[in-house]
Amino acid sequence: VFHEPTWQHIQELFARRNRPCPERNRVQAMFPRGAEVLPNPLGTAPGIWMRWGDAVFAAMPGVPSEMKAMFEQEVRPRLLAAGLSAGVLVQRKLNTFGLGESQIEDKLADLTRRGHEPEVGITASDGTISLRIFVRAANLEEAKKVWEPVERTIRERLGNLVFGVDDEELQDAVVRLLQERRKTVATAESATAGLVAHRLALVPGASRCLLGGIVCYDPRIKIEEVGVPESVIREHTAVSAETAAFLAEGIRRRFRSDYGVSVVGYAGPEAGGGRHPVGTTYVAVAWEGGHRGHHFQWPGTREEIQSRMAKMALNALRLRLLEEAD
Repeated sequence: VFHEPTWQHIQELFARRNRPCPERNRVQAMFPRGAEVLPNPLGTAPGIWMRWGDAVFAAMPGVPSEMKAMFEQEVRPRLLAAGLSAGVLVQRKLNTFGLGESQIEDKLADLTRRGHEPEVGITASDGTISLRIFVRAANLEEAKKVWEPVERTIRERLGNLVFGVDDEELQDAVVRLLQERRKTVATAESATAGLVAHRLALVPGASRCLLGGIVCYDPRIKIEEVGVPESVIREHTAVSAETAAFLAEGIRRRFRSDYGVSVVGYAGPEAGGGRHPVGTTYVAVAWEGGHRGHHFQWPGTREEIQSRMAKMALNALRLRLLEEAD
């Protein structure tokens, strides 16, 4: 049996959030008779908490930000108070880049096998391979004692393939390393059209290490704005290891940065013939006194290939920064 919340109740809920109350003739939701209305700290859609016999029901808004806030502030305390939540279920995620899923799994076959305690799962998303350690324990401290030895083993076997934990992305790792070493970077991008610089700029504090970049889609821009010799493009084409190297060196000189990063390739649907199929990628990182190139062939849609190209460039810079630190 459902009924509308009283007008007085609605006014009280909005007063608690210091927000204007809606007009009286507008009711957003109905709830079961005998249920408790859960305030929404981030929106107007209410939640529901009610008991039915031995069962407890909790309903929250579907918008993730509102649902998570309501769970933390309203539902979780009620679960604990009712004695319905005992112990913790923790997921520790390690993110890697540089090898495929099957290659990573080969290195960790004894950990990812069925029945291993704790459970270690492996997932792939946009070129990033993640290892998820699932632990159930009495509390977080006990859970940590279980996952730490497994994490240590994974890191020992995978080395610098591991770039972050939980929600960390490659750009987070790169900006952190640049900031720690007080270094700067500039980008010259063709196929990714600024995506590498964009991802770096997503990280708070990136302004201290990202100087800028140039989108050099057309060969003329590569020559006139970044300084790639015309003879290099004529001899090796605009999508080549040689062009990528000159771009990385040229952008570093132009912006007077510690590092220059470049990306060239074919994101599709067209490519450069049999020599350069769709997904062909050349990345280069330049620093004072040297440079290093990377080549790979990415599968996927145009958007997927561009994303993986950008990740490849970020990872190349990350590996160089780690190498200098050793």
